[in-house]
Amino acid sequence: MNYWVRLFSLMILDAFLVNASMYISLLLRFDGEIMPEYVEAFFALIPWYTLVTLVCLYAFRLYHRMWQYASLGELSAIVKAVTISTAGVVGCIYLFGLPTLPRSVYLLGWFF
Repeated sequence: MNYWVRLFSLMILDAFLVNASMYISLLLRFDGEIMPEYVEAFFALIPWYTLVTLVCLYAFRLYHRMWQYASLGELSAIVKAVTISTAGVVGCIYLFGLPTLPRSVYLLGWFF
C-alpha cells in the first residue's frame, strides 16, 4: 500500500475515534442526556481536538511504526501523545476563549 494512502487512512480512522471518544465521554458524564450548550461546545471543539490530536500522534511517530510488533515503547508513545494533545486542547480553549466542556469529559476522553 502506498505510504500516503496508508497515512491518510490511519489519520481518518484516528479522527473518527478521537471524536467518538469525546462524544462517549459526554454521554457518560451526563447519563445520556447532553445539555444543548455542551453539544454546541462539542461541535465547536471538534476541529481543534482533532487537529491537535492528529498532530501529536504524527509528532510521536505513531504512524511510522510496525504495529504487528507493538511493545511498551508504542504504549508509552501513545500515552505521551494523548496526554500532550489533551493538554494542548485545554490550552487552546483558554488561550483562544473557545467554549468549554466539563473537566471530567477531558479526563474521560484521555482515558478512552
